[in-house]
Amino acid sequence: MPFRVGFSGNAFYSLGRNFNIWPQGRNVTQYGLVDDFSWQKGNHSLKFGVTFRRNDITDLSPGIGSIGYSFGESLDSFFNGQGDNYAQNFAVRPTQPVALYALGFYAQDEWAIRPSFKLTLSLRGDHNSNPVCRTNCFARFDNSFLVMNHSADVPYNQTIQTGLHEALANYTNISWQPRIGFAWSPFGSARNTVIRGGFGLFTDAFPATIADSLLNNSPLNNPFQVGQAPLAPTASGNQAALASQANTSFVQGFSAGQTLAEIQASNPLFVVPSFTNATQRIIAPPYQEWNLEFQQGFGRATTLSVNYVGNHGVHEAVQNPGLNAFGFGALPVDPIDQRFGTITEVGTYANSNYNGLTASLRHQFHSLQVQANYTWSHALDEVSNAGFLQYTFNTNISVLSPQDPFNLHRYNYGNADYDTRHYFSANYVWQVPRFWGPKAVFGDWEVSGTIFARSGLPFTVVDGDATFNLAANNYGGALNGTGAFVFANYLGGAPSSCSSAVVTTPCLTSAMFSPAATGFGSQRVGVGLQFFNLFNHPNFDQPVGDVANPQFGSIITTVSTPTSILGSFLGGDASPRLIQVKARLTF
Repeated sequence: MPFRVGFSGNAFYSLGRNFNIWPQGRNVTQYGLVDDFSWQKGNHSLKFGVTFRRNDITDLSPGIGSIGYSFGESLDSFFNGQGDNYAQNFAVRPTQPVALYALGFYAQDEWAIRPSFKLTLSLRGDHNSNPVCRTNCFARFDNSFLVMNHSADVPYNQTIQTGLHEALANYTNISWQPRIGFAWSPFGSARNTVIRGGFGLFTDAFPATIADSLLNNSPLNNPFQVGQAPLAPTASGNQAALASQANTSFVQGFSAGQTLAEIQASNPLFVVPSFTNATQRIIAPPYQEWNLEFQQGFGRATTLSVNYVGNHGVHEAVQNPGLNAFGFGALPVDPIDQRFGTITEVGTYANSNYNGLTASLRHQFHSLQVQANYTWSHALDEVSNAGFLQYTFNTNISVLSPQDPFNLHRYNYGNADYDTRHYFSANYVWQVPRFWGPKAVFGDWEVSGTIFARSGLPFTVVDGDATFNLAANNYGGALNGTGAFVFANYLGGAPSSCSSAVVTTPCLTSAMFSPAATGFGSQRVGVGLQFFNLFNHPNFDQPVGDVANPQFGSIITTVSTPTSILGSFLGGDASPRLIQVKARLTF
């Protein structure tokens, strides 16, 4: 079958299933080098190091959609040999070879100025490469969207730069990160008082997933959609032929330097392409981080610490899918650039900040150690989770795009998706005494466990209907992470609170037990029991956040933990109670 056929109303399974979106994914070859060197000279502890990592990637995304899809097919149309809607992508290659690497190096001096005062100075540099394509497969605008020429009389090939080797026009070469820290015992070791603090610059790599979008831009990968026409590939004017003709007219018009009007004159079915661009200057996001900690020991068995931590991020990644939007709110009446549909432009101009205070108390009994921790914190940002990937997926949506395309801070600045205001954890380790029996069987047993409880995550209310409708106005195209949603209007009223009796707002608690035994002393055989979510407590997801959903405001599902005794792989995030009996032989 040359294409896939999908029926409306779920009358039948589609013919061809999902073979228009396969294969997909990446084949990755990674190699690297890590080397560290330390040198003790007097009261200086010197350390130097270098890291190198390279990824060679075969990207399969250009092949997605290259097999046609006739969708929304009614039974009447199918019986009469007609297709209702048809979409197909025309890529120059089904795969593209992409490569990128990261090089990091550092130098550190840990200087014991006095027995009671230690100063740490360090400098780190990171070079994260600009993604490159070995077949020169990237395409982007000749400038940032808002400053380029938007005249419809300018040919496409004068606006779109194609056949590019590097994904980004200008990217940070080296991110320099100086850091300083100290540890001070103001009363000497006898008083068990320690004050620690530090400040440093850190950096994050710009998400390389932008390369996926730039190598799938027109004219390297052209999506076209046509309406009703014959289904059969042998019929004159069939859907697949019309889509192919539209692609041919665009490719030939692009090469010939034609304008929008000239291409439309040669092919009335031509639809202006959407496009993903990156601003002319992309900056690797830097973060300023600092902390101040006070630790006090009470005898040899009890320690109390209070630690303040803060950070401020700038130049964080943003996907803006509304720069060519029009016809609502304060936006222009018509698109800024008539030659294109939805414009998604990636830049680095978002900000974030975090402040947190953690109190920890640890006490060592004769054979039992107990530690309790409490953190109050507040995280605010304009876009969460590096701007490209959603933090929440199910009932509440991570909004990754600006509400106002021309003013990110105006509506987007607020609690981060992962803002956890209150967090409590406790853990214990008990060396079980041997009360009777042979030591080889009943000696050297250990029981340990951990419990976590935290306040709920922020809740964002969006309007799915408005989001869908505004797509026709070039607002909110297909983002990495599908996070282009419009906020619903807040009309007032206080939400209900979360309690053990009525769950109406996010509330997550879980109990987890770590491995219970490390083995029989120094012997080579170990057995034990491991419990996960001992009390079988359900962890509830956030309420449905879309006002257009009939279940809006209701909790309809649970969430799984990031990991379990099964591991952290896909499918290992099981949340029900698990009991594992384990034995280990070391030889």
